[in-house]
Amino acid sequence: PSLAAFFDFCRSNAGIGLVEFPTIPVSGPFHQLLADVVYRMELPARPERRYTRALYQTAASPEAYLADSLSGKSRWHLRRKRRRLEELGRVEYSAFERESDPETWLRDFLALEASGWKGDLGTALGSSETRRQYFLRVALDGLKRGQIFGSSLRLDGRMIAGRALFAAGGGSFLFKIAYSEDLATYSPGNLLEVQTIERGLPEGVRWTDSCTVAQNTMYRWLWKDLLTIENVLVAPGSNWG
Repeated sequence: PSLAAFFDFCRSNAGIGLVEFPTIPVSGPFHQLLADVVYRMELPARPERRYTRALYQTAASPEAYLADSLSGKSRWHLRRKRRRLEELGRVEYSAFERESDPETWLRDFLALEASGWKGDLGTALGSSETRRQYFLRVALDGLKRGQIFGSSLRLDGRMIAGRALFAAGGGSFLFKIAYSEDLATYSPGNLLEVQTIERGLPEGVRWTDSCTVAQNTMYRWLWKDLLTIENVLVAPGSNWG
């Protein structure tokens, strides 16, 4: 009813001829509601853009999942890179939500992201003090609510790969990833993704949306499932629309 009221407002009061609903998961409840309301109100609508992105669904057996999603050659290369990385020092896995000092984990993660190309372009969270403080506040508050989690790889205590996700409705959304570009030859980001699958998602989290653009291939390489995304245009009664 609220969506129908919104379209009524657009049509009768605001003179809005066209409304765009971007990046809607086709299998989600909002997409279904939008389709029902548009049909009942007989509104002109069309998907302006449609693409797929990687989705991870919790595996009953991480070993079987990885064996199915990665070729034997790919798994061999990852094990080899892990061994080469371990020759440089002690490699450790850590989970943000289980850290005794979560604020330090977050600051290390922000520093890691800012150390690469995002920092060079000024687009890293840590490139702006306002964005930096906002993320710290949201993340620490989300930790109290059980709505954020993350994982990282450390080399002799130094974070070399990290990922942060927000949880909601039994699922999770990949928010940020970062890795040490000076260690790119060892693929620390890929090693972290594999170990995260092996360790499992937090209790109650059944899936992860990669939230990537259509051109991203990293997660398609590792995750087996896909999520269809649409940008939907609706004309709430205006001839101009």
